[in-house]
Amino acid sequence: MILRLRTFFCVAMALLGGGAPGATADEPAEPPPGRLARESLHHWRRQRLRVTALAFRPDGKALAAAYFLPAAGADGAGWRAAVAHWDLATGRPVTLEGAFAPLGFAADGEGIELRVAADASESSGDKIATRPAVWRPGGKALRLVGGDGAPGGVLTTSPAERARQDGFVARSRQGLKAFLAGGKALLYGPSGAAGRRQHLPRAADLRLLRYLPAAGGGAAAFSPDGRQVAAADRRGIVRIWDVQTRGLARTLRLDDRPAETFLAAAVQCHSRFGQPARNREKLAGLVRQAARCGAKVVVLPEAAVSGYLTADLSNTWHVAKRPIGKELTGVDPKGAAESVPGPSTRFFGRLADELGVYLTVPLVEVDRKTGAYYNTSVLLGPDGKVLIHYRKRDPWPWAERSWATAGDRGNPVVDTPFGRFGLLICYDIHDQARIMGRLKVDTLLYSIAWVDDDGSDWFCDDLPDIAEENGFNIVAANWTVPKRPEPAWHGYGQSRIIAASGRVVTSVSDDLADGVVLAELPVSAAGDE
Repeated sequence: MILRLRTFFCVAMALLGGGAPGATADEPAEPPPGRLARESLHHWRRQRLRVTALAFRPDGKALAAAYFLPAAGADGAGWRAAVAHWDLATGRPVTLEGAFAPLGFAADGEGIELRVAADASESSGDKIATRPAVWRPGGKALRLVGGDGAPGGVLTTSPAERARQDGFVARSRQGLKAFLAGGKALLYGPSGAAGRRQHLPRAADLRLLRYLPAAGGGAAAFSPDGRQVAAADRRGIVRIWDVQTRGLARTLRLDDRPAETFLAAAVQCHSRFGQPARNREKLAGLVRQAARCGAKVVVLPEAAVSGYLTADLSNTWHVAKRPIGKELTGVDPKGAAESVPGPSTRFFGRLADELGVYLTVPLVEVDRKTGAYYNTSVLLGPDGKVLIHYRKRDPWPWAERSWATAGDRGNPVVDTPFGRFGLLICYDIHDQARIMGRLKVDTLLYSIAWVDDDGSDWFCDDLPDIAEENGFNIVAANWTVPKRPEPAWHGYGQSRIIAASGRVVTSVSDDLADGVVLAELPVSAAGDE
């Protein structure tokens, strides 16, 4: 069997061996802060690990994964291939280096059938010759077998390869099928109703039964009883899901980080005032950048779809008969405001569904029944559906008294596989953060369009203090403005991600640039030390 290294180039991201140089076990490594330039994206991609095959032991008590780490150097050297075996009772992996898929368990349930690199003389260029073998984790070495697959019952075609013949990466004995796409797992069963997805290969005779977020890495496997499905995400992290409840049963990792973590992204962006269609396209590009790096939660700046103020702080939205500051010029929001659901929730709903991410959509909302305008943020789930519809409870008097009505939807929260999420918008943080703390939010998704004095320590001191006092992570996405003309005010930029301990995990390097900051956060904020 000949394997091409380039075919393993990952769409998943995970850092092996404890992360980047200088990182400690309780201080997760983080991506380059600030703008995701081409070289930064390349740096991340070359570290990505891809799980190529998964298999449960026949008794369901162990799981094996074949994975591949691409070459780190331009000369093609430094790649890594291995097979890991987890005893699900302990969660500790045993690893065999230099092993490849196809992957499966032998009939006795003890040996793992795989392939290993053959003599180097049989390989050339980016091609590696492999031979079938059987490995018994915890036992004596590996046993090579004949190339025809007969000795030891070595698989000549892996279950994943067989399933891909009709577009599915895993099948259960009970008739369920799993299709991984766009960062999510779709579970299908025999069709008895509508709801077909015609774009899936040979899916016409199936109906969608379950939707699982945080998957889509290209490998999946059902447990023997069909009650659980293991799926690898785009960073090579393997999660086991309960098929019926869609609950997360456990997470398995190949690095030394805490099992239950997720990658969050804060998008920093300049939006055009009153140009929602143009802003949607620009924001979508930044969301895609974050998702390509493995982000499962993406936060956008305040009113990023509609625009909050003009970059020179001269124009704001204005509704007739509402007071407005003498230094501000009012603009009717009618042409830019929209309802929920509306054009932006539909647009970004499709994007969230495609990428399998939780995504905030901050906009100027109009309630068609009452005519009131709200500063709104909507949280979409990885299936594109609305999870939270939040209206800013404390509009900033200087800029918003001319148009924004105080929010009337309370402080909704939602429980996800990554913990409890809540939303706040900019000025809300002064009084609403304590409510979020009392609601035991794990991660606050915080959309901002900040205006402040030169030299303010709000972002570096006050905001981290709020995270620590209330015990939640903060993913803070702030607006920015063009570099020319140079702004005569302060408060733009400084987007950052803050742990519940108050530690700033990552922040932008350029306050006057569009970009994304990424950080790995614990599912439970209490897990951050």
